[in-house]
Amino acid sequence: MDEKEEVNVDDKLNNTEDLSKLSKHERKLIKKHQKQEEIKERQDNTEKKERKNNIIKYSAIILIILAIAFIGYKLFSNLKDSNQVSTNNITANDKVKGDLNAPVTIIEYSDFECPFCKRFFLETLPLIKKQYIDTGKVKFVYKHFPLSSIHFNAQLAAEASECANEQNKFWEYHDLLFENSPNLRESDLVRYASQINLDMDKFKGCLKSGRYKGIIGEELREGSKNGVTGTPGFLINGKLISGAQPFNVFKQAIESNLN
Repeated sequence: MDEKEEVNVDDKLNNTEDLSKLSKHERKLIKKHQKQEEIKERQDNTEKKERKNNIIKYSAIILIILAIAFIGYKLFSNLKDSNQVSTNNITANDKVKGDLNAPVTIIEYSDFECPFCKRFFLETLPLIKKQYIDTGKVKFVYKHFPLSSIHFNAQLAAEASECANEQNKFWEYHDLLFENSPNLRESDLVRYASQINLDMDKFKGCLKSGRYKGIIGEELREGSKNGVTGTPGFLINGKLISGAQPFNVFKQAIESNLN
C-alpha cells in the first residue's frame, strides 16, 4: 500500500460511519490499519508499564539505601554517645562551682571518708579553682560515690551534705567534711553543721529522715555506668580520669578541651 492509498483510507475513515459502503480492498486496508494501531497501543502501554515499574523499583531501592544509611547513622551516634558522657545538662540537685556556661565540665565522683579524695581536695582542687574555675573556664560538679563497704561513715556524711545543701551551704559543709575526715560519726556531722550556723532542727530532722538515700544511690549507679570504679573518679568533658592525679594531669586534660 503506497502513501497516497494510506491517506485516502484515512480520509474515508474520518468521513464515513458505514464500513459496508467501502470496497473489500478498502476494508482490508482499514483492518490492517486498525491492527497496526492496536499493536502500537499495546507497545505504548507496555513501555509505560515498564517505565512505571522501573520508577517504583528504583524508588524502593533509594528508600532502602536511605533507610540503611539512617540506621547506620543512628547506631554510630548511639555508640558515640555511649562512649561520651553528656556534661552539659546540669540537674537541679547537682552541686556546682563556677560558671554554668563554662566550656569545660569536671564531674567528681567522691567519698567524704576517702583519703585520696581528701588529698585531691587539699592539694589539687585549689589549683584548679584558681586557674580555671574562678576564671570561668571550668564548672566543677560534685557527685556522691560512697564506698560504704570500706568507709562506714561515708553514706551518712553524704546524706548530711545534702541536708546542708537544703540550706544553701553545701560547699561550706563539703569543705568541713574533708578538712576533718575521717572523723565523720553522726555526732561529728551535727557539730560541723553547727559551725556553719545551719538551722539545727531542720538539719537533724533531715538527717534522721534519710530522704537523700535515693539520690545518693542514683549518683553512685551513674558513676558506675560511666566507668568509675573507685574514688575519686573524674569526668572531664566526658573523659574518665581515675584517682587523685596531680594538677598537671588535670591541666593537660582541661587545656586540650579549651583548645
